[in-house]
Amino acid sequence: MRAFIFLALGALLAPGCATGMVKIPGGEFQMGSPDPSSPTNEMPSHPVEVSAFYLGIHEVTNGEFQEFLHDSGYEPADPTDFVKYWGEGGCPPELVDHPVVYVNYFDAEAYLKWAGRRLPAEAEWEKAATWDAETKTKRRFPWGDEPDARGARLEAVSTAPVGSHPRGNSPEGVSDLFGNVWEWTSSWFQPYPENMDQNPDYGEKLRVTRGASYHTREIEFTCTTRNPQPPDVRSPLIGFRSAD
Repeated sequence: MRAFIFLALGALLAPGCATGMVKIPGGEFQMGSPDPSSPTNEMPSHPVEVSAFYLGIHEVTNGEFQEFLHDSGYEPADPTDFVKYWGEGGCPPELVDHPVVYVNYFDAEAYLKWAGRRLPAEAEWEKAATWDAETKTKRRFPWGDEPDARGARLEAVSTAPVGSHPRGNSPEGVSDLFGNVWEWTSSWFQPYPENMDQNPDYGEKLRVTRGASYHTREIEFTCTTRNPQPPDVRSPLIGFRSAD
């Protein structure tokens, strides 16, 4: 069953699919939603200091993840999802530059340890997606305040190749921060400071994913939306990107 992940890597790795990194400036930003109609777990908006860091321009791709599986010998706890998604012969060429999905938090952590990188914290992810360091203002989306279906992979039936929607890039050039796939962060789903909401899901039980997916309707979410998930869940809607 597991042999499918070790086949024909040279033929599957597309030129230029390696994930580059861009520097996200450090400094204070306003985390959370200033909109009182937002879900309570996104409030209140509050200042957070984030050190400068590097973030992957693209989500980690199928080709990159398959290279990791081949090189490291890592075996997902349940490879059944990959067999369904990739097929018995491994990732097909047409999916090599799509974001990898069906990866849980532990799969993402294993890949990033192998790559010498890490998952972004929730605050880092939101700063990269929403904050304009020059004007010290917050955006609702990486491209601005207004929804724009041309800027993201939304309301679709499957992923798209990474970087397919450059109109939606952040000012630093990070692609697909909104749409395509939800992205794991390293953060537990905890209440923000001064949030008095009695949410039973708060605590060190769920990890936060960010950024919506190809299945999202244009009007459903923004870049302050928090999507907590059990760390062992695998989904066709969840992937990840690297930080450093």
